[in-house]
Amino acid sequence: MLAPKYAIVALVLALLVLIGFTMKNPEDMALSAAGTASEVAEPSAKSKAEERKPNQGPAPAKSSSSTAAVKENENALTQDQTQDGDDPVPNAKNVKISAAEIAKVVAHFEQLAHSDQKEPNWKRKADHLIVKGFSFLGTPYVFGAKSDQTDSFDCSSFLRYIFISQGVLLPRDSRQQSQLGTEVAIDQLREGDLVFFTTPKRKTKSGIDRIGHVAVYLGNGLMLHTFRPGIGVTISELNSSWKERFVQAKRVL
Repeated sequence: MLAPKYAIVALVLALLVLIGFTMKNPEDMALSAAGTASEVAEPSAKSKAEERKPNQGPAPAKSSSSTAAVKENENALTQDQTQDGDDPVPNAKNVKISAAEIAKVVAHFEQLAHSDQKEPNWKRKADHLIVKGFSFLGTPYVFGAKSDQTDSFDCSSFLRYIFISQGVLLPRDSRQQSQLGTEVAIDQLREGDLVFFTTPKRKTKSGIDRIGHVAVYLGNGLMLHTFRPGIGVTISELNSSWKERFVQAKRVL
């Protein structure tokens, strides 16, 4: 009798253990599955991170490419400005005198402007407006620059600005400016005279439409003007390259 009773008890205990194991096992299975998923996920995340690293590497190259693009655009803008401004002597390289010569010319005119020497009124005005122009040496050339700005000039806006300082109001563009004053021959030029030139785009036109550039004469075969991006306001020699483009000169002082 005892054996069957113990047998039944043993059977019941075995069933309870089996049920308990079955109840517990899903949790263990879930934890195991979660652990496995985590282990799978970690390499995946690591893999993604490793995949992102190559994409992070080329970033500087992209920045460099952007910089190159900006420089290319700037160069294109400069070319457009030159084209729009129609450089009077596009093939001439020696378009300004040396820095040492410029310094000598500046010193000479500053001495004249501040001297007590008795000079004709036109000469005093010419000296003073030229000295004022020298204060803008190197100021950038920008085709179509506004007449009321001084951070950049084109040829006619520059002369308009310095001449108005001596009470001479010039029109805005070089063709209109050529309508003022008295015409003088190129071998009769004096300080303060306006010197007008044609350009490649305008050389076949007639009348004032031929004019595309203006400068102010300094004497001794030199002139003050601006006409080319990258150079700005400068002093040039009235040499053969410029004389080939010469149209006329006007005296307004």
